[in-house]
Amino acid sequence: MNVVAERFVVPADAKYLPKIRNFSSEYSQRMGLSRAEENSIKLAVDEICSNIVLYAYRGMERGDIQIEMQLRDDYVVIRIIDSGMAFDYSTVKVPDLEQYVEEGRRGGLGLQLVRKLTDKFHYERIDDMNIITLHKKIGSDPQ
Repeated sequence: MNVVAERFVVPADAKYLPKIRNFSSEYSQRMGLSRAEENSIKLAVDEICSNIVLYAYRGMERGDIQIEMQLRDDYVVIRIIDSGMAFDYSTVKVPDLEQYVEEGRRGGLGLQLVRKLTDKFHYERIDDMNIITLHKKIGSDPQ
């Protein structure tokens, strides 16, 4: 098994979101991923980290966001870790898009997008840490 791992830690603050996007892109490029794979990973990581910045530390001191990316054979495994409030992502229901559009709602589709962009999505809470693990299969997206 070929494993190439990198770790990136930044404060959970919106001003660091561009650095998170850059980290995702640069890692993808170094690993030789396609542009479509790079964009899928960057968007999924950005969406999760944006949610952490907006919601995880509400009413409490802000902590960090830790991102770990590993290339394992034909998958990129991404772990996003924070010490904010617990939030079980599996409880978020898939929205009815017709009703969503009818009501003119905005926002709230990020997790659905992340699930579409990645092949596996897993949330767990361990020792007061939120850990989201994403798997993205590589070599299957069109160039």
